[in-house]
Amino acid sequence: MDHQSPDPFKYFRIEARELIDKLSRGCLALERGDYDAALINELNRAAHSLKGAARLVELYPAGDIAHAMEDAFAQLQAHGTAPTPDEVTGLLGQIDALHRIIGETIGTPDTPLQGASPTEPPSEYGGGTAGPGTVVAATACLDTTPSVEAAPQAPKRKRRAQASSRGDELTRVATVTLDAIGRCAGEVLELANRTITWREKLGTTRRVIGSAAALLDETRLIAQRNSEQRTSGSTRRIRSANGNRRRIDTDKLRACADGTLREIEAGFETIGPLARRLHALTLEAKLIAVSEFSHQFDKTVRDAALEMNREVELEMTGEEVRVDRFVLHTLIEPICHLLRNAVAHGIEMPAQRKAEGKPPSGLLHLRFAKTADSFRVVVEDDGAGLNVDGIREAAGIDAGLAVTPNGAADTGDVSEFIFQPGITTEQSASHVAGRGVGLDVVRDAVQRLHGTVKVEWEANSFSRFTINVRSHLDVMDVFVVRVGTQDLLVPMARLIRACVASPEAVVNHGGADAFLLDNSPVRLVPLGSVLGINGSSADSEKKQIAVLKTSGGVALAFVVDALQGRREVVIKGVGSQIESCEVLSGAAIMSDGRPGFLLDADVLGSLAKDSRVLTERKAEMKQVEPPSVLVVDDSLTTRMLEKALLESAGYRVVLAHDGAQALGKLAEAKCDLAIIDFEMPGMNGLELADRMRHSHRLADIPMIMLTSYDDDETKRRGLAAGMQAYIVKEQLDQTAFLSTVRGLVGKA
Repeated sequence: MDHQSPDPFKYFRIEARELIDKLSRGCLALERGDYDAALINELNRAAHSLKGAARLVELYPAGDIAHAMEDAFAQLQAHGTAPTPDEVTGLLGQIDALHRIIGETIGTPDTPLQGASPTEPPSEYGGGTAGPGTVVAATACLDTTPSVEAAPQAPKRKRRAQASSRGDELTRVATVTLDAIGRCAGEVLELANRTITWREKLGTTRRVIGSAAALLDETRLIAQRNSEQRTSGSTRRIRSANGNRRRIDTDKLRACADGTLREIEAGFETIGPLARRLHALTLEAKLIAVSEFSHQFDKTVRDAALEMNREVELEMTGEEVRVDRFVLHTLIEPICHLLRNAVAHGIEMPAQRKAEGKPPSGLLHLRFAKTADSFRVVVEDDGAGLNVDGIREAAGIDAGLAVTPNGAADTGDVSEFIFQPGITTEQSASHVAGRGVGLDVVRDAVQRLHGTVKVEWEANSFSRFTINVRSHLDVMDVFVVRVGTQDLLVPMARLIRACVASPEAVVNHGGADAFLLDNSPVRLVPLGSVLGINGSSADSEKKQIAVLKTSGGVALAFVVDALQGRREVVIKGVGSQIESCEVLSGAAIMSDGRPGFLLDADVLGSLAKDSRVLTERKAEMKQVEPPSVLVVDDSLTTRMLEKALLESAGYRVVLAHDGAQALGKLAEAKCDLAIIDFEMPGMNGLELADRMRHSHRLADIPMIMLTSYDDDETKRRGLAAGMQAYIVKEQLDQTAFLSTVRGLVGKA
């Protein structure tokens, strides 16, 4: 094995994942009684291939387990009999051991291995009763001696008609999709090649038009002089001008311009549909079928039921649904968590179910569905519903709080508490429940996908958890608002309402402004003040308001300058320079070519809360405030980057988007340092510096110019205007930047 390669296990991970998935599916099928000789032969080949691959990369413990499984399947082939439940349990334990060894020894690939059961108690390599450091022998799995006690019955899986197995259901790109992408990419390349010709023709047209324009300018000048001069010399010039007009071939000029523009227009008409088609094919290539992970859901329920001594039937529908690979991988563990939660907290013990007139075996539904732009997962059990008293006790809620168990809308705050960290209703811990790892892991994962999760329940009847996320993450349904000149995006899943509020809808609640949302007061804050962006309508009589759902389901109303409406945009990363600004979770290019920034609703809620605390304690903080820095720049990206850097160093930051607003901020409170951009609309940086230098009150404030201009003349003008330092944006070094700030105003 080449240990010098960047990742010597790269291809082994891929092969091992497929082989272990095949082994896991096959063993689960054997447990359900789906035995036939062909299946045993297939499993034997998979174990043999895994053994060879593991030993090739010198992962000998995994190779030994695969060898033991191969021996076990060989014995089943020789005897021609189906394995016993104990034997299948041993094989599944060995599969779990393979996952642990591969994960702990060589790590996991970008696409993690699936199928490992998080409910198994830790052991070195094997399942069952194997001790640390031992390999589970094949004969241990195939001991034909009858056991004294019958093994617990594994949960059943209701079978549904499933789509036939096809090559395009693997985690690879289907050949037909790859061919279509190749053809489409070829057409895009052809179109790109045509632009070379268009550029040449545009150059020719530009030269012809320029020449004609020069001649026409000369003619117009001569005609103007003709009205003032009546000499024979002017007559000669007029004749020359007439000759110039005759030399301009207007038909040729018109034909050249029209022909070039027609070609360009036809190309533009082609580019749009072609780009959309290529994008759709690219999205198709990223899809993966839910059925690739159905065995993991089966095994999760199986292991949880055996651990908790429950009888459970799993009914799974929608396995043929195909969804974005990253979306599905992100949801695998949350779904498994909900399944374990349903077995541990929802479905009752068999004796209790009989006493309540229910079948002894609980029914667990797992449903997948997909629309044009969303993916839905539903986990529902026919158990006891939410343990309201236990949740109240765990969360420390007053027992007198009214809760009506008729669904999510009526469960009040109690159902929200199950998504808080550390909430558990179990008195003792097991491998399945009572570990203090609550449903917060589910909500966190869903919110990372900009989705929602809700719970519905009815006492002694059912509990239902519904997850809704976007089926593709790179294309997102957003609502666009504008503050100042900046477009800001919020996921539609977080938007509760967008409206123009009348003065009557804004009230004073608890000493602060609030918006009446269906007659319930919701805290109202200007979005610009939270983000440090100057808005224009915060004090207007009719406020434009966007109500968002923030962390913990808390609604907040934000005042904006304009409600731009719903859009579907392509979301991209914000780049390394502003990754530290957590409230910006992505960016998109808007129709006018300017960037729009995607806001993280949870971080936004925290910032709004922090801004309120700072306002309430302003008098106290004033006595111990660190140095304040005024950042003046018309670029939101630059302002937020500087704000993040300075605040991380402990400085207070005031933001302004141009010189005029900066003077307004300085009129309210003097700062200790000003960092000024050179080029800004309205009053630019030099004009602002001049105004400050001629103000008796502001003249002693040190200034730094931070600009994209790197020429000597601009540097000279900046330093001549009184700048103590000149920094070029493209050369910004965070350490040197903060060192310069400290040198001028001291440490924060």
